[in-house]
Amino acid sequence: MTRAGGYGQSFAGKLLADGNSDAALAEADRAVGDAGDDPEPYLDRARVLTELGRGEAALVDLVRAIELDRAALVLDDSTVDDTAFTLLLDWARREAVRDVADAVAILHRYHTVLPAAARAHDDDVATWERRLRGERETWVRARVDD
Repeated sequence: MTRAGGYGQSFAGKLLADGNSDAALAEADRAVGDAGDDPEPYLDRARVLTELGRGEAALVDLVRAIELDRAALVLDDSTVDDTAFTLLLDWARREAVRDVADAVAILHRYHTVLPAAARAHDDDVATWERRLRGERETWVRARVDD
């Protein structure tokens, strides 16, 4: 994977952080085209697609990254786990505006994408299901100015 200035950060990730989403996606697409059996560009593009609100496409790339990593063994498990949860939660929150049941189903894909031993967000899935259904408030901590 082509790296940018920060440790472990790809050019696509840097472009995305800089607010240039079109260029980030183009760079992620280029990296995937050059990837061969390397799972990292697929994981990176999944992150870019998540930020662009393209959950279904992001999930396809995440699953491909996981499949490739069975042989490559280069991806950090916690990074994959956090990416999966973030991707599915973002997609579910967007879907909840249209259909809460579909949103909950999207969120529950977390349990099928990763094996139980690799999942750290099972409790978060349950909490967010209640939030999506309106059974639990979503709050933001108030900021106090000094």
